[in-house]
Amino acid sequence: MNAIERLLGIMKTLRDPQHGCPWDREQTFA
Repeated sequence: MNAIERLLGIMKTLRDPQHGCPWDREQTFA
């Protein structure tokens, strides 16, 4: 697993609708 794949996995975990981080899910990046 390279660094990009690891980062994408972390982002997927944080943004998970059921078990992710509430703060991260609310970010709009607008």
